[in-house]
Amino acid sequence: MAFRVLPRALRPTRVWRLAEPLLEGVKDPEFEVLLRRIDAAPIHRGNDVTVFFEGPPAFAAMCAAIAAAEREVLLEAYILKDDATGRVFVDALAAAARRGVVVRVLAAMGAAARRTFWLTNAYFAPRKGALPLLARAAARDVDVRLLLPGTSDVPLVRHAGHGVFRYLLERGVRIFEYDGSILHAKTVVVDGYSSMIGSTNMDFRSFHFNAECNIVALDTQVASTLERQYAVDLAQAREITLIDWNRRTSFHKLGDACARALSPAL
Repeated sequence: MAFRVLPRALRPTRVWRLAEPLLEGVKDPEFEVLLRRIDAAPIHRGNDVTVFFEGPPAFAAMCAAIAAAEREVLLEAYILKDDATGRVFVDALAAAARRGVVVRVLAAMGAAARRTFWLTNAYFAPRKGALPLLARAAARDVDVRLLLPGTSDVPLVRHAGHGVFRYLLERGVRIFEYDGSILHAKTVVVDGYSSMIGSTNMDFRSFHFNAECNIVALDTQVASTLERQYAVDLAQAREITLIDWNRRTSFHKLGDACARALSPAL
């Protein structure tokens, strides 16, 4: 039996109490009210939905929709690669733009890197979903580097990050720990062109609770400045190798595993 109850995380200013049950379950008209409250978005009617189970027909339908667009195309992609499929989409999007359609594409910055992906982060305890992005970039021969604190004011978070070092090192990601002072920077620089500077850490708190702010710059001069500073910082850091990492004590390994298990609460 379902009830119209708003999740705790979405109740910042008032308490929602249990109302009458939804007598018809998901077919009850009040179920739509519940969905709109949770998602804070309208429900659009009058649509035709086709479900695809394989890539080629789905891609063909997407390209057909792009070709038919008259005002706007919004494309969100987990990975957008420079391969045969990616080039088909580029051609379709470019054709839409030439005929005056507004085209916007959102893709992961790490799926976009071609040459370098250098990240500096103070509190590195990432969700599992972020790890394959870094690993896939390294597999494409992208120079993926992580500059992380060697000494932290929150040691538990540092050890939570240690819990994913082996996964990343085995896949070609280079990891450095900075020993000059307590590292508090949060930056990303990609391919000498795209840069991000801000307050967001690679942890659960930044992505789910804190109000963070970041600036993205698409500029070679800004990227070059960050790359030069990255080289300066690396001179005060030590690289973590897989051989050395596997030699750490059993006590250290146990601490890393326990901290990693607590990372959603950090």
